Formats: sequence, structure tokens, C-alpha cells
Amino acid sequence: MLYRTHSSVERILNFFQTVLVESQDKALRRIAELKEQCQLEQKAKAHLEDALRNDLEEKDHLISTLRTKIELLKLNGGKEEDDSSTQEGSNSENLLIDLSGGEPAVSVPKRQLQEEVASSNEAESVIKGKWAFCYTMKQYFSCKTADR
Repeated sequence: MLYRTHSSVERILNFFQTVLVESQDKALRRIAELKEQCQLEQKAKAHLEDALRNDLEEKDHLISTLRTKIELLKLNGGKEEDDSSTQEGSNSENLLIDLSGGEPAVSVPKRQLQEEVASSNEAESVIKGKWAFCYTMKQYFSCKTADR
């Protein structure tokens, strides 16, 4: 009777040890999977931020170019000139406006100026949208990381 009880206890002990080892293996595998998933998400986040930052820099450059073009249009009286002719001519003469007359000498076509402003506003709204998206993604990944 003592022998049967002892062998029964040993079988139960072996069973529990087997279950414990299997549970530990599952937990370690799950931990490894979660670490890998976290690393992949961090890489994706970094890649996304980099891509968005590049897009934002490109749009900022476009906006500054358009604003410069608007200023040149205002100063040149609505006539578009290529950069080489502007640089070859005397810059101080091109930038001066004769105010001695009763009317201003600058006449910028309203439609052209409105198109440039609309294009500039559109680029600014795209940048704001991308910043909002970037902020949302940052919040999402922050919450996801905090949950772990």
C-alpha cells in the first residue's frame, strides 16, 4: 500500500513537472514573440517618422519656394522671369518700386496671385495633416508601449 501511494505521488509529481516545463516554454516563446513584435513596431514607427519628416521638409521647401515666388511676382509686377535673367540684371533695380507717381507701379494679376496663395495654403494644410497623423501615431505607439 505504501509502495502504491509512493508511486502514485511520483506520477503526479512527474505530471506536474511536465506541465510546469510546458507552461514555462510557452511563456518564454510568447515573451520572445512579444519582444520581436515590439522591435518590429519600433522599426516601423521610426521608418514612418522618417518618411513623414522627409515629406514635411519637402512641403516646407515647396511652401517657401511658393512664398518667394509670390514675393517676386509682387515685386516684378506679375511678370514671371527665369532665375538667370533676374540674377544677370541689377538686383537693386529689379527690387525698387517707383512710388513717385500717384499709383503704385506693381500690378500683380489677381488670378495668378490667388492661385499661388491657394497652392501655398494647400501645401500648409497637407503639412498640418501629416503632423496630426504623426502625432496620432506617436500617441498610439506610446499607449501600446505603456500597455506592455
